[in-house]
Amino acid sequence: MSVSLATALSPSHPWGLAAARLAAALVIDEPRQARALITTLFSTDPELRRHAADAARRVTEQRPELLDPYAARVLGALAASAGDDWRMLAHTGLVAARIAHTRAQRLRAAGLLRPLLDDPSNIVRCTALEALALLASHLSELRPEVEPILKDAAATGTPAMRSRARAALARLR
Repeated sequence: MSVSLATALSPSHPWGLAAARLAAALVIDEPRQARALITTLFSTDPELRRHAADAARRVTEQRPELLDPYAARVLGALAASAGDDWRMLAHTGLVAARIAHTRAQRLRAAGLLRPLLDDPSNIVRCTALEALALLASHLSELRPEVEPILKDAAATGTPAMRSRARAALARLR
């Protein structure tokens, strides 16, 4: 039985890692579906937005170039997601960092990610840290700001933050 992207993302469809991977696979197998995935990031249904953000994250783990044309829209979704839950923020922040390619996009992404370092959710803080490090690896002017943040997180953060910060520092060197 074939599942459509709309069905895979639907709030009535059971959600979890397997569903996120299925939705991502649908986009990877049929790249024209990327547009629908990105459009869903702006749904009025917060659960549907979360599912789309999770699936987009999984797409960028394997084929980030499929979402490259939508970098400006993803940055817009990240900017609009301030009131959303931790999953939307974490996933969208990482997607934005992975597909931002111009200096302007990377600076905008960094500006949107900085406040997430103070988010109450450890997952959002960890993802923001990882995303900022990724941006700094591509835009050297961010390094003087990001490296001290990474060093501090490596020394004083939660175990997850320490691990991500150490890995990010190693990649920056």
